[in-house]
Amino acid sequence: MYTTIKNTTGKSLSDKFDTLDVSSLSLVLYNHLYVLFLNDKNNQILGVHWEVKKNIQAVIKAVTSLPIFSKDLPLSVYYHSEFFALVPGVIYEPAQNDTFLHFASPTLQDHVSFNTSLESNNLQLIGAIPQEVAQLLSSGKQEVTLHHAAASFLSLALKEKFNLLNQEIWVSIQTNFLYLAAFKDQELVLFNRFEATTEQIILQYIYGIAHKLSFDPKLFRLTIFESEFNKLPVSWGTEYFKNIKITVPVCNQLYHQGADEFKQTGIFESSWIFN
Repeated sequence: MYTTIKNTTGKSLSDKFDTLDVSSLSLVLYNHLYVLFLNDKNNQILGVHWEVKKNIQAVIKAVTSLPIFSKDLPLSVYYHSEFFALVPGVIYEPAQNDTFLHFASPTLQDHVSFNTSLESNNLQLIGAIPQEVAQLLSSGKQEVTLHHAAASFLSLALKEKFNLLNQEIWVSIQTNFLYLAAFKDQELVLFNRFEATTEQIILQYIYGIAHKLSFDPKLFRLTIFESEFNKLPVSWGTEYFKNIKITVPVCNQLYHQGADEFKQTGIFESSWIFN
């Protein structure tokens, strides 16, 4: 994988940006990167700040140092954590978040757990964030909502499932990892996060999952979402898969003019975010 973005920090602001018009904040949080959306009262994006750092501590220090972040505005956090569990709604109990997480991540410590309802409560995506990070982000704020960031990818995949073929694999390429959702007969049969640092490892995971699910390489459709941070070679995968497309999500993010420059980064949440 390679990146075409040279700067490690940036911002895109509306042509008529005014901090007084900002009514809420949406924070997409990685362990090396933050993306902060500044939203107006209609949830339309007035501006975006983003910055790449070496670790989660530096990321949190950078975003909490922004003057706009110090304001007591409703905050939604979408954290790309390696710790999560996807649980059927019929067996889900809110009081058991930590128990569900323990089965998936037995070494998790000193954390705050949370859940996101998907597909009309048919699925619950449980996530966790370090307790110290949660405290720093919520300091001075009355309203903070936490989501595992995979909720954005999954919510779009589930929304589109009735438009899928009988055999489908969706992949969202991130820095050093990927999300993979597999559908059979338009039903989700597998979702996971895999550590992946090279094109070859990505290929191995997709091919392995396809084989495990008995998908026909000549028939199943593979959809790839990438960004300018994490791009694949133009001809990647065509030697192995007959039906492959590299695309961008449909859009539920609305921008004011000027702020929409951020969409050029191609990160998933610049087009589609769970809400």
